[in-house]
Amino acid sequence: MATYKQIFGKKVQFLSSDPPAAIGEGQIWYNSTSNTFKTSVMAAAWASSGALNTGRASTGGFGIQTAAVMAGGAPYTTATEEYNGSIWATSPGSLNTSRRSNGGLGILTAGLTMGGFTDAGYVDINSSEEYDGTTWTAPGNNLNTARAGMAAFGTQTAGVAAGGSVGPAGKSEVEEYNGTAWSEETNMTTARWGSIGAGTLTAGVVFGGNTPPTTAITEEYDGTNWTTVNSMNTARSELSGGGGPAGQTAAIAMGGRLTDPSPGSTATETYDGTSWTTSPATLAVATAAGMGSGVGTSTATLFAGGKTGPSITPPILDTTEEYSLVATVKTITTS
Repeated sequence: MATYKQIFGKKVQFLSSDPPAAIGEGQIWYNSTSNTFKTSVMAAAWASSGALNTGRASTGGFGIQTAAVMAGGAPYTTATEEYNGSIWATSPGSLNTSRRSNGGLGILTAGLTMGGFTDAGYVDINSSEEYDGTTWTAPGNNLNTARAGMAAFGTQTAGVAAGGSVGPAGKSEVEEYNGTAWSEETNMTTARWGSIGAGTLTAGVVFGGNTPPTTAITEEYDGTNWTTVNSMNTARSELSGGGGPAGQTAAIAMGGRLTDPSPGSTATETYDGTSWTTSPATLAVATAAGMGSGVGTSTATLFAGGKTGPSITPPILDTTEEYSLVATVKTITTS
């Protein structure tokens, strides 16, 4: 029989105390104090965090887990909130135009929101607004196609808005933003709304949405062309997710509606650039239309707000959950 050293090229370490989990990841050691074999593994989990000041659904969002922004949403509002990794604080700056189902991209000090529905009804708008961490500015740089529910990713000076809806129909239109103006680019292969985007202008990914019906289709973008790749395991629209600049090779999706209409989902999936894997970690509450756009990374993101029913009616949530993938020391047992 082969020994551990013959298989892995090293002996089992004999230690009186456990090394830090991140250092011990993938290794096996014997703890002489507890008389047990141990290892360190990566574990995913959702945990509750500070509540929103204003519960809402179908919002635009952007940033990272410890510096995120939520703007607009339903019931229709101009309110903006910032998250520091523990609590939400109302920003002194409000959107110039009340909207919901708006896209969002960027970071806390250099963000962008675009499109959505206005409070005049289900009327698509094309206006975009820039955020500097305090104030929203509407520079007049409008989308070429007014729409709502688009996927967005990239930065304030190199951003992408893909898909969306005009009325009930999904759109495939794609536009790029250079910090000054929007330009029309190559359409996505699949027209849809209620999808999520992550990545950069030259290495992006869009997943999920409603064509209709709901879809699991994933497409990657290289700055010029779209390529259909492996689909998510669970088709859904009005989902949330993120991945940051590395989104094309490390994205995350959570929540969303399985059918239209229907209540939300608790499912979480991660993408490694080739395939989607369903995570054992699930949201505490089945929710759709939570914090939209690409917020955080595949190992550290958040989900806030949303709705538990099939329409924008109460209950609309003010809850927040954080997702983390961390190394954890585990005792090896025979069970």
